[in-house]
Amino acid sequence: MDLTQLIEGFGGIIMIRDVCLDDAERLAEIYNYYIVNTHVLFDEKEISVDFMREKIRQVTEQGMPWLIAENDTGEVLGFACAKQWREKNAYRHTAELTIYLDPVIHKKGLGTKMFNELFKELKSRSFNMVISLITLPNEASIALHEKFGMEKVAHFGEMGYKFDRWIDIGYWQGKLSEMDDHPEAVDPTMTQCSETSEAIDISDYPVAANCADDLCNA
Repeated sequence: MDLTQLIEGFGGIIMIRDVCLDDAERLAEIYNYYIVNTHVLFDEKEISVDFMREKIRQVTEQGMPWLIAENDTGEVLGFACAKQWREKNAYRHTAELTIYLDPVIHKKGLGTKMFNELFKELKSRSFNMVISLITLPNEASIALHEKFGMEKVAHFGEMGYKFDRWIDIGYWQGKLSEMDDHPEAVDPTMTQCSETSEAIDISDYPVAANCADDLCNA
């Protein structure tokens, strides 16, 4: 599907479009920031551009949505994608979500706008339920999901160990038919964040990053 959605914001126009293989380098850069600097991802080594390119190829070949947000100068600001929850065919109407945004973005609303478009794409593909895995604590990411009516359905303690600490994870679930669009909602995940090369406690981390243990179709 050729998706191009123009949205006013950030002092200009934000385009939400389908991913292409040429996006791999920029998406790997965004993703690797979270590996190196946060507990959001359980990866401990940065991924390569080739790895990201292969994930894009897998997702698009399976007909799943992978959306890109870019500004009017062509700079990619983030991505959101989904994969089938599990491989067995009976799970074909349940999708797992992933969203990562450029950590230096300081305006509000992009995470919300991207979820709006991603959920429209999933509805058009007859998906029924959506699920996100979130590392805990991560109040900003939780707020983004719960804005769309997603509810916490599971909590697993001390599932990961990174930066000399144990990390819990949780699952949030929502039914697509019960979700409304939130075009004007303030996105709590998009407040100003400081630039640092040190590990950041995700309880205070402001940028949305979900499906903490996974990249789309990884």
